[in-house]
Amino acid sequence: MNLKKLLILSYCYLIVPNLLFLYFWFDFEYVILPIFLQLVIIFILWPKLNIPILNEKIELKNLVYIFAIAVFYVLLSGTGDFFPQIYDFWGHNAKLNNLRYSNWPVTIPKKNTYFAYYFGYYIVPSSLSYLTGISLKLMNFLFIVTGLFIAFFLLFIYFKKNIKLLLLATLISTPSISLLNILTFGYYSKYVFLENKFWLHDFFKALQWEPHQLVPSIICASLVLTEFNYSRKLVYSLLLIPIVLIWSPFLSISLSLTILLYYLWIFFFKKDFSILKNFKFIISFFILCISVIPIAFYLISNESSSLMVFMPPTKSLSWNTSFVVFISTNILIFYFFIFGKYTTVNSKVFASSLFLIIILSSTIRTGVHNDFLIKTTIFPILIIHFRFAEELYRRFLSSRNYHLIGIVFLISFSGTFSNLLNQLHFLKLEEKALIYKLNKPKKFESYKSIDKMLLEKYSQKEALQYRGDVTSIYAKILAKKTLGEKINSVNKSPH
Repeated sequence: MNLKKLLILSYCYLIVPNLLFLYFWFDFEYVILPIFLQLVIIFILWPKLNIPILNEKIELKNLVYIFAIAVFYVLLSGTGDFFPQIYDFWGHNAKLNNLRYSNWPVTIPKKNTYFAYYFGYYIVPSSLSYLTGISLKLMNFLFIVTGLFIAFFLLFIYFKKNIKLLLLATLISTPSISLLNILTFGYYSKYVFLENKFWLHDFFKALQWEPHQLVPSIICASLVLTEFNYSRKLVYSLLLIPIVLIWSPFLSISLSLTILLYYLWIFFFKKDFSILKNFKFIISFFILCISVIPIAFYLISNESSSLMVFMPPTKSLSWNTSFVVFISTNILIFYFFIFGKYTTVNSKVFASSLFLIIILSSTIRTGVHNDFLIKTTIFPILIIHFRFAEELYRRFLSSRNYHLIGIVFLISFSGTFSNLLNQLHFLKLEEKALIYKLNKPKKFESYKSIDKMLLEKYSQKEALQYRGDVTSIYAKILAKKTLGEKINSVNKSPH
């Protein structure tokens, strides 16, 4: 398989939800041009990165290895309901079922409104299940396996086709998390995760809780790392910003900040304006930005979209203290492991911008569980995580200090090992829900209404975060003409 074909496949995987969303959620006269433009990007103006490794072919055995790793993690994560599903699957399952068994755009007739939420992760499996009659659980499983396979494949390219390094990167967690938990007897995790609501999972735990955020984030992180590693530039990575908007607006924000901070350095300090001479890139980026304007109007029609608080007041001193400790520890570890004598200035600026994004994200609060901080920081933490894994592996091969490197690995692996062990241990339990002591989803089909699930399993505040504004530009102008009728009537027929 030629690796350039993989690049096309990755862009298709990310763009297909956009095409489905534009067609089913908007009046066709407003989206015929955006749909056409996105198809043009796929078939004509798709990025052709000038990277030598993309001209190489991949061995079949490596394809099998990568696919097996993807299946292993998705299988154990709970997706497909083969293993225990943690609490958040109430939400994931309800979204899939609501999309599968409702007319599109999805409405809340009893509340006289519609859902205004980024459905990028859920649209494809629900629509394929409807069209083929295949089980929705199985289709969701296959879709996320495909996404993780693409993500791992791209990461495999960045790691210069080193399957051992790929496996290492998925097995370890951010070392400071485990280290600080050991030193504080769990106090640190309690006050960072429960109070700060900060994304600190290892890869596997993130796959359990936030697959809708993790899969596109890994794809983007891998593409950004690959382009930067081979060209020391971030040109075509900019095209990802509009593409992933319907997958996660938080990921789009994070990507935008990463690339903006990097180019502020390039423009003002290096006086390098070469990116502006790449007309193919400029045209592609301009086309994609135009094509997602309707989606942007839809997302800001969410009733909670304007409820962002800058520099929010904290509940206690522990919030600030634990956050500062987390950032400081990670910066020290990262700089110690990553910033060797061969590291370029551009690399240092790029790496530093990732920590700056995490710090900036903590100054804004939105949502019941501080969604902005949790989800905007997934992308930079993933890049930091992969860079750390890369350097840990390099030091293991080049250093005689195997004992020290081994200790760092064991500390980093402990979190993932614990979560994997929990999932495997459930096979011996009669009551699977006991493993997490949570109200585990008993049946995949428990809820076919997102709103009902949120009200019964979460809270009224969280239910309000999903509702759209019927007076918005989207509802009044851009939405399908039938939206007004659907809001006031109960639709039982599938789309």
